[in-house]
Amino acid sequence: MALASAMMLASCINDVPYDAEIGAPKLVLNALLQPDSLLTATVGRTAHFLDIEEPQRLADATVVATVNGEEKHLSYSAETRDYRSDYRLHVGDEVTLTATHRIGKATATALVLPPTTITIAHTTIQPFTNPGDP
Repeated sequence: MALASAMMLASCINDVPYDAEIGAPKLVLNALLQPDSLLTATVGRTAHFLDIEEPQRLADATVVATVNGEEKHLSYSAETRDYRSDYRLHVGDEVTLTATHRIGKATATALVLPPTTITIAHTTIQPFTNPGDP
C-alpha cells in the first residue's frame, strides 16, 4: 500500500523543459491612424518576459511615412515620447510607415477609415466563482 502511494505521488511530477535563451530584441512600430489627427507613431523594442527591464521606447530611430505616395518625415518628440509629423490625416489616406533602427526595421501599411459611431453597447455581468466554493 505504501509503495503504491509513493508511486502515485511520484507520477505527479512532470518536468517541462524550457529554453530560457533570450533572443535579440525586435523592433516594434505602433501607430493609431485617425482622421483629423496628426500622423504619430511610437517605436520600441520587445522584451523577454524574464527580462527585468520594461519594454522601452526608442528615441533614436528613423521613421518615414508615405501618405498617398508622398513621403513625410516624422521627428521624435521627447515630451510625448513619440514620432510626429505636421501632416493631418484624412479619410482614405493610404499610409505606409517604416521605422529603422540598429536592431532592425519594421514596416506597416494601413488605410485611414472613417470614424465609427457606436450607437449602443450591451454588457453582461458574469459572477466570479471559485471552483471549490459551494
